[in-house]
Amino acid sequence: MDLYVENFLFFVLKSVQVSLIMKQSTLFLLCLLFCCFEATGQVKLTVNHTETGQVSAAITAALGTTSASAVTELAIAGTANLNYDDCAGIGTVFNTTTLKILDLSAAHFDNDSIPRSGTTGAFNGMKMETVVLPATLKAIGDRGFRNCTSLRTINFPETLRFIGIGAFVGCAALEANNELPSGIITLGFNAFQNCTKLNFTKLPDELSGAVDLSGKYLPGVLANNSFSGTKVALSSIPYAITDIGNSAFSKSAITNMTFPVGFKSLRAKVFENCKLTNIVFNDTIPPTVDLTDDNHSFKGVSLPVITLQVPEVATEAYNIAPWDQMVGAEPFQNPTTFTTTYAGRNRKYLLYKPQNNAHRKPDGILVTCHGFGGKMENAYQMYGFKQAADEHNLIIISPQALPEEDQTLQTTANLIGYDLTAVWGKVLYVDVSLIKQTLNRNVDDVAFIRNLIQQVAVEHEANINNTFIGGISMGGYMSYAYALKHGNELSGLINVVGTMGLNLDTANVAVSLPILDFHSTTDEVVFYTGSGKYNGMIQMTNGIGKEKVLNYWSRKNNTVSPPEITNLGTNKNVSIKKYYYDHPINEITHYQLTGAPHSYTLSVGNGDAVSHAAEVKSFVKKHLNKTNTAIPEKKTSTIEMYPSVVENDIYIKGVEHQLKAYIFNIYGQIVKTLVLDPVENQSVSFAGFPVGLYWIKTDEITFKFIKR
Repeated sequence: MDLYVENFLFFVLKSVQVSLIMKQSTLFLLCLLFCCFEATGQVKLTVNHTETGQVSAAITAALGTTSASAVTELAIAGTANLNYDDCAGIGTVFNTTTLKILDLSAAHFDNDSIPRSGTTGAFNGMKMETVVLPATLKAIGDRGFRNCTSLRTINFPETLRFIGIGAFVGCAALEANNELPSGIITLGFNAFQNCTKLNFTKLPDELSGAVDLSGKYLPGVLANNSFSGTKVALSSIPYAITDIGNSAFSKSAITNMTFPVGFKSLRAKVFENCKLTNIVFNDTIPPTVDLTDDNHSFKGVSLPVITLQVPEVATEAYNIAPWDQMVGAEPFQNPTTFTTTYAGRNRKYLLYKPQNNAHRKPDGILVTCHGFGGKMENAYQMYGFKQAADEHNLIIISPQALPEEDQTLQTTANLIGYDLTAVWGKVLYVDVSLIKQTLNRNVDDVAFIRNLIQQVAVEHEANINNTFIGGISMGGYMSYAYALKHGNELSGLINVVGTMGLNLDTANVAVSLPILDFHSTTDEVVFYTGSGKYNGMIQMTNGIGKEKVLNYWSRKNNTVSPPEITNLGTNKNVSIKKYYYDHPINEITHYQLTGAPHSYTLSVGNGDAVSHAAEVKSFVKKHLNKTNTAIPEKKTSTIEMYPSVVENDIYIKGVEHQLKAYIFNIYGQIVKTLVLDPVENQSVSFAGFPVGLYWIKTDEITFKFIKR
């Protein structure tokens, strides 16, 4: 029974006891009330834990005369850290099916970690159904909730980075109430083994290693038995994982799987008895596979029903067991659709490789963004982007926007003809009587695209110093929004029938960059002046007027002002003027049309022919910086560096003579220079470095690593 209820009843009894004699009827009614609370109430016990190692005593004091078997919810609060003995003591006192909820949200743990000790977990075998973890928790220790067979739901805090060996093994009722946080870096062996109801659909984006049963850290490995015997239906592997351990997905619900560039190995019984139907490999080198009968990586799987996709240049390399037993081993199409995960959402993007350069590392990246309700398939080849990519050896990334998440806004937008089936998040505020709101306000697409650029640059060894972004219509809004935050990482911006959205932060922007811009004064959708009547009926504002945008960037770029204006003539009742804001590095070129609709093909005669394709190609060529930071081929060397996932130090051995080494970040910038001495073993500290991807480059070796 709730202790607060018990105290209240005690107070009532004392109050009515005005003499030593109490009316029997009053006593009867109070006893009846007491019994009703006892029979139907949810009994919560809150324990104030003020001394480490003494939680059992604190529980006893809080219980008073109440039996532990009556408590249905236990909350641990207080300033003291819960150590292993404290946690085990909770299990000893409440080893009962009566306890339904263990609330640790206000509890404290040393180093924000649920402790571990020997072979028994902190809350091993407890019978509660729900666990609430602290919002700042970073680690769940080995076997922390092992064999908690009644445990159904547990929150995984966004701060969580480590889940230990067998942390949830045998939690057969566990369904969890969300996906694993993207920031989890390490999983221990057997972490979720035999959680038969667990149904995660993605792995954490930052997952990069495992801890084996001896406590050894294994960089790049997905832990043995980590999801065996579960209902997880994952479809992709994080880019930092290169090796999947024994039985990792054995008897799981996986049917499709995509592997990143650099993936190397499938160990014993990885996909045992899975119902696989589709596999995609992005690397040209097939991974190693266990082919022994009892330990086959695909033990119990019907290989002929699997469709295998591999890079076009690698079809011959995959003509070996077990890949040659799979049906439809078809090369990638160009462009190819990929699915990645970001911020808990599955995101699609199209990747186009330039024609005739299939075996050459890309000299840069061109991002193209589609318009309102558009599709990624339509964006990559419009208005000269594809031609520029082919001519200048750029790969194209064409991401897909998500549908508007606010269903009420979807319904309202349909009334005025807005198609919100694909809307870039946080870049456009629509001001109209029916819609006064930022579209997809909870989706940070600027951050998503930046993450995608970095990911693709690493996977395809592209020169990230040559990165352009372009967009059409709302994709133009997307390009400008991206430039306002990360223009210093771009080589240029290409905007077609778009502008800058309202409510964007422009006051504190310090970047400048070259811009190529096309827009019509008679555009009936994206108004040249920033506002107008949509479909000739509804007055609305959906952006900043184009002249204000040009003047804004002219000031940022410190270009020649006023611009040089050239009249390029009229074709099919459409007149074109070229506005050129001169600058040796960051010039702005704007083509102003009059008489053209929202979508058009820019082409006129009158001496100098003008076309989108020609102008885009010329713009890209002019602003390629020719600095190739792509990863060079590894040379033969005696030098070894490890690990590939770093917390503090990288260890180096085999240096035979003094070498200068350079540390590059993902943008090709040198962030550290050092000298390697000809000694057998040495180390380099990276403590304090930001989390991310780096390369160490010498004349003899290039080593890629992840700082976490």
